[in-house]
Amino acid sequence: MKTAYGRRNDGQESRNGGRAHLRKAEKTRLSVRSALQFMRWLWQAAKDYGRIAAEYIRDGIVFLIRWRGMCLIVAVVILYTSGVWLVCKAAITPGIRRQAEQEYQEKLDAYKTEQEQAAADEEAREAEQARREAEEEGNIRKTQAEKLAVAMYEFRFNSKADIITACWCFFNRVDIKTGEYAYLSTLEEVIEQPGQWMGYNAENDVLTELFDIAYEQLCVWKDGGHRPVSSEFVFLVWSPYEIYLIDSLKEKNPRTWRYRG
Repeated sequence: MKTAYGRRNDGQESRNGGRAHLRKAEKTRLSVRSALQFMRWLWQAAKDYGRIAAEYIRDGIVFLIRWRGMCLIVAVVILYTSGVWLVCKAAITPGIRRQAEQEYQEKLDAYKTEQEQAAADEEAREAEQARREAEEEGNIRKTQAEKLAVAMYEFRFNSKADIITACWCFFNRVDIKTGEYAYLSTLEEVIEQPGQWMGYNAENDVLTELFDIAYEQLCVWKDGGHRPVSSEFVFLVWSPYEIYLIDSLKEKNPRTWRYRG
């Protein structure tokens, strides 16, 4: 029974294998048929497109032959128009270029003129500002020289050397950075400090000889000219015969200085 059962199974497997082979052959046949049909369609499309292209080419040749006169006229017109355009371009372009260069040069010249004018205006403004500052400084110096002349009114009978000596006492009190006069920072503060100058009265006359000496020495001091004495000499000793400066009131033998010219 086992043998018979085994034979039945072998027959069934054989039938199944035959069916699979048939299905595979059918698929192959269909694929080949589809490929042949595609090739036939491709060949037909190529023939159709070729025929259409040949017809277009034929029609173009026929048109050229039939209308060759018109084509020749169109070609001549195109060539003539191109020639006229080239001639006009050759004739007009240099003029346009020259005009453009001229306009550019005019704009450049205008820009340079504007810059030069702006620089000149700036220079003029700076010069005017410097003039105003100089004028203001001159007025300040004149006012200070007048106040200094008023403060030295009691020294009017002394010599010019004595007046110059007295001027530097005022300047030194402005410049010194130590001691009892270190807090004074302007000439006006030094002149108007109470109880410092013999016979000082703001209502004193401004004598020309005192003003001239004061203004001259004031300019030397402010302009950084030669300083005849150091700033330590801040005390003034006066007599009708001479004026000299000392650097201390506490020492028995202080250093002294007097302008010698």
